[in-house]
Amino acid sequence: MVYDLRKLRAHADERFSQTFCTPFPAPHLYLHNVFPYDYYNLLIENWPSEHFAPIGSDKCLGMYFKPFVPLAADATGQIARLPDGQREFWGFFRDFVQSYLYPWVFLRLGDAVTDSARQYSREPKSEHVFSMSDFEVVEDELVARRSPHHLAPHIDNLLGLITILIYMPSDADHQHLGTRLYAQQGAGRPKMPSELPTPYRAQYASALGISCVEAKRIPFAPNTLVAFVNAPNAWHGQYLDEDYERRGYQCFLGARKDLLGEIFDPESTRLLIDNLPGDGAC
Repeated sequence: MVYDLRKLRAHADERFSQTFCTPFPAPHLYLHNVFPYDYYNLLIENWPSEHFAPIGSDKCLGMYFKPFVPLAADATGQIARLPDGQREFWGFFRDFVQSYLYPWVFLRLGDAVTDSARQYSREPKSEHVFSMSDFEVVEDELVARRSPHHLAPHIDNLLGLITILIYMPSDADHQHLGTRLYAQQGAGRPKMPSELPTPYRAQYASALGISCVEAKRIPFAPNTLVAFVNAPNAWHGQYLDEDYERRGYQCFLGARKDLLGEIFDPESTRLLIDNLPGDGAC
């Protein structure tokens, strides 16, 4: 065992018991000190920088637990290819996050998830009430972003209904680099998968003619968990323009394939299922 699991669970119970969903500008939560102090220090000490691989560019590096698009078995940037000790360490981390933190997040955001799914669906609205067992990991990874790396206001790939971030800086001096949450000004909404050139893509407010203003910035503080529902108004972004590596874990949770029809119109559902990449767990 890498760390005392009972201590991790007790600490998470205490922290989440004091944390609730905030509805504005879109349903979200965040809490500091999500892990015991000594375990967080272990995460920092065991950060596997030398094994990361670019995600799209050399300004964004990743180490996948599960990629959205499957990677070749010998590709770099996969937890499965870490040396034995590191692989065990980060496997323990991911197992705890999945088995214990995800359910806590869903307990706090579950009602908002069901409401968001109904906002995406066409008439007649689905009556399905989502539970944690309805969800699976779409993608999750350790990620490191380097300047310049800017993300304008956007919503994530619609296959994900919940986004979870765990900030992992080694210092407390860059809290201004936290995730920015935006409030939408005026009308407009994201497109459905059937209206997009490819059904899987982030959607940027500016490309849709939607105006947003920054409403909240979650401090990029050590040992902080952030989670939000990928609602039609969940515009968010980040701005990194200084010599700094912004480190953390990110995960996208989405409904199981057999439940996509409870969220999207029939054509969107068909396109999503027909174009799903193969299983990419690693």
